[in-house]
Formats: sequence, structure tokens, C-alpha cells
Amino acid sequence: MKRLGLLLLAVIVLTMLALQSCATIFAGSKTAISVKGAPDSAKVYYNGMFVGYTPTKVKVPRGKHKNNVIEIKKENYEPEQVRLSSKLSTGYLILDIFSGVWPTIIDLATGSIYAPYPKKVDYNLEPKK
Repeated sequence: MKRLGLLLLAVIVLTMLALQSCATIFAGSKTAISVKGAPDSAKVYYNGMFVGYTPTKVKVPRGKHKNNVIEIKKENYEPEQVRLSSKLSTGYLILDIFSGVWPTIIDLATGSIYAPYPKKVDYNLEPKK
């Protein structure tokens, strides 16, 4: 019986160690945001820097987003801007809390526990008048 208790304790400790800083380990430091819509082959900018033509994925750092913008432009069309915000990843927060205080502190400090929002951008550019 004592042996079973030690084995159970070892499994719990190893699980806690394996799940430390879940968001940092599993989600990484960047999230890909899908950008697609009409018309195709529009230019995509992230915070003023060109990142590609649609359809594409924009790799955005995880963390708090306040002034980050994805902009879609195409000649003879009105540009469209999408402001990014952040959402707390509750699944990672729950895993961190069950793993202990330290993993929660790490994920909050690195910002990995926050995911950019929206996860995808569907646009429809209007022709210039």
C-alpha cells in the first residue's frame, strides 16, 4: 500500500513538471493568423511591415496586444485595417494552476498565456469610388 502511494505521488510530481508553463511550451511564442478574402492577392501588412499576399498567415507574437494592426491593401480598393486584441487562454491557465504557482507566473510574465484575437481575418475590400 505504501508503495502504491509513493508511485502515485511520483506520477503526480512528474505530471506537474511536464505541464509547467504549458502555454510557453505548447503554444510557443507566436500564433499564425489566417488572412483571406476578396479580392485575392491583396498585400498584407503587420504593424506597417509587408508580410505577404493573400491568402496568407501572419505570425503574431503571443502576449498583450494594444496597438497591433493587420492591414490589407490592393490597388483601386479601399484598404481595410483589423486591430488585434488579446484573449486569455483559459485552458492553459487552468493547466498552469493545477501545475503550481511557478508555471502560472512564467506564462503570465512571458505573455504566452495571451492569444491574439481574432484568430482569422476574413476581408472584403470595397472598390474605390
